[in-house]
Amino acid sequence: MKMTVNNRFAILLAEKRIKERRNISLSEIADATGISRKTLYAWENNKVNRFDVPVIDALCEYFQIQPGALFHYVKPEGGRSGKITLKNAPFKDGGKGIKLLFQADATVEDMAKMISQKGEKKQSRAKKKPAA
Repeated sequence: MKMTVNNRFAILLAEKRIKERRNISLSEIADATGISRKTLYAWENNKVNRFDVPVIDALCEYFQIQPGALFHYVKPEGGRSGKITLKNAPFKDGGKGIKLLFQADATVEDMAKMISQKGEKKQSRAKKKPAA
């Protein structure tokens, strides 16, 4: 399946290198953000299969941008909507993941709020189930 949401990490990094007039290595970004070099390499080469909120948050903080600036939506020929899907986004308490859809211009705060709300709903449903 052709990827329809591409990241702009390489473009943002090139712009930062030009603006600061210096080479910025992935190791330097890894040290500054806490993101592994392997993950940053995947972002740089647009080989990311899923977009993790903590990585998006760290990159937005590093580049001083909103999440929508990290992504470029390529409209497929079928004309699907421009949403980013996060699968298996973990809960803060370590519970099982969920599937979420975010608009490409959503802020990190919007994403975190949605994850929190989904987690609360899932936990409340678990409490309502009668014991067998």
